[in-house]
Amino acid sequence: MNTGDYKRLAPKELGRYMRYYRSKAGITAKGAAEVIGKTYQAIYRYESGTTSLSPVDMFRLLAFYGVAEDDAFTEPWETVDNPSRVKAAGSLRAQELMEVFASLGDQEQKVVMQVARLAKKSMGEDGSKPGCGELE
Repeated sequence: MNTGDYKRLAPKELGRYMRYYRSKAGITAKGAAEVIGKTYQAIYRYESGTTSLSPVDMFRLLAFYGVAEDDAFTEPWETVDNPSRVKAAGSLRAQELMEVFASLGDQEQKVVMQVARLAKKSMGEDGSKPGCGELE
């Protein structure tokens, strides 16, 4: 679909695409709202198709999500309509990481595990960011 053809999408379809792109980019509704000067509730209304998104705001959000205009609205509808497919892509990344980890030697795996434990341990209950620590 050509970017100009977005007008042919029903509001719910357009909203679903926008939610897909935001989710794929790992951006919160609050972050998206700040870009266009709206509330996060407005983002949810746009994504559910209950209110219209202006073309200017739509293109600003697409740019923020890292979607090139030529690539916008080209994904197969089955991918956009099924959020679990985005999660499946995350599962593939995890699988790839596990394969890389398995290819490491014993000593390298130990170092990776120490780093992971330190990162997890340094995450505070309050959600603070990881701090610096010494390897054991």
